[in-house]
Amino acid sequence: MATAMEVARYLIAKRDLTGDMQLEKLLYYAQAWSLAWTGNALFGEEIEAWSNGPVVRSVWAAKKYGDIEPDAEAIRPDERAIVDAIWAYYGDKGGRRLSRLTHQEDPWKEARRGLAEDARSTSPISRASMLRYYTAQAARAAAGAVPVAPVLSEAVSDADVLAVGNRQRTRWRKALDALAQR
Repeated sequence: MATAMEVARYLIAKRDLTGDMQLEKLLYYAQAWSLAWTGNALFGEEIEAWSNGPVVRSVWAAKKYGDIEPDAEAIRPDERAIVDAIWAYYGDKGGRRLSRLTHQEDPWKEARRGLAEDARSTSPISRASMLRYYTAQAARAAAGAVPVAPVLSEAVSDADVLAVGNRQRTRWRKALDALAQR
């Protein structure tokens, strides 16, 4: 799993971002759609429901107090495919527009329930909420209304294949022995 900083470094290296707000919202959408498409988080850090929309605090702080070095190789190919799909769909939208979009969506609203829209908050946006909302969006949206899921080719190591084979051999050993006795 990548870190949010690695995803940010990839976005900065590969894209002509319009500002820090756009970067933060693209990180949010990459995480949300990764959950919807794969069932897995793209990165481990929490996303907070700030008044201007979702923010990964560590990335925000790095941009505010320094700079993030671009790195086009910071994330794995499947992670790049997810981020590239997000860029293809959301990349032409600036930070303010993306912020307005997030304010219309359930995950941000749920995290800020009971707060005024401009109130300060560090409430996390739950992954379960993102998974539920964006999976539903993908299932019922017309073509072009949501990002197109990339084709992912998860690399599997030899050790992973052997481990699965060993588990299956153990699971079926008695049945196979009984059949061999006949």
